Amino acid sequence: MFGDLSGIGRRFDSIGANYLLHCLPGAMADKAAAIGNLAPLLNPGGVLFGSTLPTDQPMNAIARRLWTTYNARGVFSNQQDDLEGLDRALRAHFNEVRVERLGTGATFTARVPKMLP
Repeated sequence: MFGDLSGIGRRFDSIGANYLLHCLPGAMADKAAAIGNLAPLLNPGGVLFGSTLPTDQPMNAIARRLWTTYNARGVFSNQQDDLEGLDRALRAHFNEVRVERLGTGATFTARVPKMLP
């Protein structure tokens, strides 16, 4: 996901991924590849931040119906997403991670990308 982004030729102080991960296909472990492709694009001290909609959050009947409809139509792909999986996906590529529940969603920040061989 996001493919090889090394050709961008520049780095950033921050990269926002707001309400994106729950729309990417696959389980959170698959989405970790997208996170890994973004990590090398950060300047030293940079931060990856965002928000997403994991399914392990409490929600009312209307939200549950929308969730189900969006997943059935392929707009969302978050049936297997949860806070623990999000934390694991971020920690696979970053040394400093913060994941917080916020209503029916989650926010996250990740800093200090791990150096991969």
